Amino acid sequence: MTMQTQKIAIEMLRTCEAANLPKHYATDISIDVFCIINSNADQFVWLLRNNGSSILPVEQGAEPITITYYIEGIGRDSSAKTFLIDSRTCAIKEIPLTQATIIAHLPPKLDTSAAPNLIMGQVQQVLEQGCNNRLWGVFNPPKSADQFSFSGWTQYFLENGNQPMVDFMRKAFSAICSEQAVA
Repeated sequence: MTMQTQKIAIEMLRTCEAANLPKHYATDISIDVFCIINSNADQFVWLLRNNGSSILPVEQGAEPITITYYIEGIGRDSSAKTFLIDSRTCAIKEIPLTQATIIAHLPPKLDTSAAPNLIMGQVQQVLEQGCNNRLWGVFNPPKSADQFSFSGWTQYFLENGNQPMVDFMRKAFSAICSEQAVA
């Protein structure tokens, strides 16, 4: 664990103590720290609630339900508090639930002005990182970026309700098609 990660972990523990959360399943915090260590994301939406915590790397294509389940709908937890963790500055800031929902739905960044082969490289990198970090499919996560074709991945994300990745894949497809039409 790097010094920076240690600093974030200490800040997370302080935040838990100040919020008096989680009351149960506090070991979730170690899973959250592990996520930060293994992610290349600069920011994370972090949710604390009575019965544990959840973390979502921002702009990595993680399934928003990781956070939104406890904020809205059937799984709503009135004890939920959300935070934005910045791994570059080791800062943790409480944010409104509505802002956490918006941030959780941000798709991965994509340079649509790049050549089609570079866009495909960006897509491949996002898919590889998502598979390696198990960002998708709670019980049966995809094992490799090569598991599906481009359209197969889009279908997978559609079927699993991962709107940020659907948007990302469609944006990539549109950029590739428009570049090839110009060429």
